[in-house]
Amino acid sequence: MTRKISLLLACLLLLSPVVGMCSPVYQVTEAQLTQLEQNLATLEQNNNLLSTDLIKSKADLQQVLTQLAQLKAQLVTLQTQSVLARGELQTAQERLNQANVSLTTYEKQVNSQITRLKTQNILFSVLAAFIGYEIGRR
Repeated sequence: MTRKISLLLACLLLLSPVVGMCSPVYQVTEAQLTQLEQNLATLEQNNNLLSTDLIKSKADLQQVLTQLAQLKAQLVTLQTQSVLARGELQTAQERLNQANVSLTTYEKQVNSQITRLKTQNILFSVLAAFIGYEIGRR
């Protein structure tokens, strides 16, 4: 293919119409033509490599964009879960505070009842001792 292009270029250069006598005539040697063909072949190889690299880069970019979209969706999900977890934590904290208040109130009631029972026990002991004394005296 490149050889055909090279020959076509050489023919165009050699057979180009002469525009007046002022136009210079160019001659291409076989060595120059060979060098030109080699340069064109190298350029074609480089172009093919670059095209392949471009296709791979586009595929890589698409893959990264897909991953980015997935990570963004995951971030939104995690943010939503975080908000819900904060709400649940706050609710649990409020319930714990209410339980602590209830426990403190219950503890005060129990302590008051214990104190009342101790007082009653002392009074009953004194009363029993007094009754025992009175019975013993008779």
